[in-house]
Amino acid sequence: MLPLGYNQSILATAAVPATTGANDIYQMIKLESNPSGYANDGAGGPTILGVDLGADSLDAASSLTLDVGDTTTAAKYFSQSTVGQSPGARAGSTLVGVLGYQPFASPFFHTYTTVSLATYLMQIKVHTSAATALAGNIRLLCSFTVDP
Repeated sequence: MLPLGYNQSILATAAVPATTGANDIYQMIKLESNPSGYANDGAGGPTILGVDLGADSLDAASSLTLDVGDTTTAAKYFSQSTVGQSPGARAGSTLVGVLGYQPFASPFFHTYTTVSLATYLMQIKVHTSAATALAGNIRLLCSFTVDP
């Protein structure tokens, strides 16, 4: 159980093979609608404070781009990021609507009809394939709060 009213972060890492290509998806972070167990916590889950994307050099050239989003919007947090073109690169999302986004604002937790509706999956999608693909790691950091 996560404590309420504190900033929290989840860091996920995925290994990317040199064979990765356009439209490949890496499932990274799963948030719960109500990790605290309270049925009336207002928004029904986390409020996102920021999303950072990091990667090893995954392209010896400069073609690879990555989107970061969820299962319905591929580029909700990042759109065609070039972060995988430079070794050890890291970027924070600058897209409108990231700060303060509440994936579970409606319906509230106690109205979910199935457990599967009470989770939110953040994922990375390869938008453009690497010209000269390299194996490496991608990292996704999600900072959020769950206020009482």
